Amino acid sequence: MNKLAIFDFDGTIADSFEISLQVATELLGRPRPSKDEIEMLRALSTKAVMRRLGIRPWQLPKLLVRGRKAMAARVSEIEMFTGLESVFEQLHTANIKICIMSSNDRLVIESFLDQHQCQDYFDAIVGGVSLFKKAGELKKIKKQYSIDHNDIVYVGDETRDIIAAKKVGV
Repeated sequence: MNKLAIFDFDGTIADSFEISLQVATELLGRPRPSKDEIEMLRALSTKAVMRRLGIRPWQLPKLLVRGRKAMAARVSEIEMFTGLESVFEQLHTANIKICIMSSNDRLVIESFLDQHQCQDYFDAIVGGVSLFKKAGELKKIKKQYSIDHNDIVYVGDETRDIIAAKKVGV
C-alpha cells in the first residue's frame, strides 16, 4: 500500500517566519518588528499578520514576487526545525513518499534542502502555490500519486493548511 506525506515548507520545515517578516517590512519601508512583536505575530493567521502589518490585499501580489527574490538571497540564513531530518529519514525508510507543497519558490526550497542535505528524501516539490488555493494543489498531488485520501497526511502550520486538507479529504 502506497502512503504519502505532504509537507508545507515555510513554518513547517523551514523556520523562516522572522526572516519573512524582515523582508516584508523592508519592502514596505517599515521598521523591523521587535523580538516580542515577532513572537506575538507567530500566533496569528496569515490574514491577521497582514492586517497587523498594514498590508492591503492589492499589495500582496507585488510583495510576494519581490519577497520571493529577497528570500532566495537569504535562504542560507534559514534554519530547519530541529529533528525533522530524522523524521524525513524514517518516512523514507518506511517507503512513504514525501512531498513539499509551498507558496515559496521551488528553487528556494531546493536550495534549502541542499543546504541541509535532505534533498534525497523528497519525491516531489510543488512551489509557487497561491497562498489561498492550496486545496486545488492538494487535489492535483492526490490524483498524480493515485493514493487513497486515507493514506495521505498533510503537515502544515496554519489554519489555511487545515482548511485545504479538509476540503480534499486529507
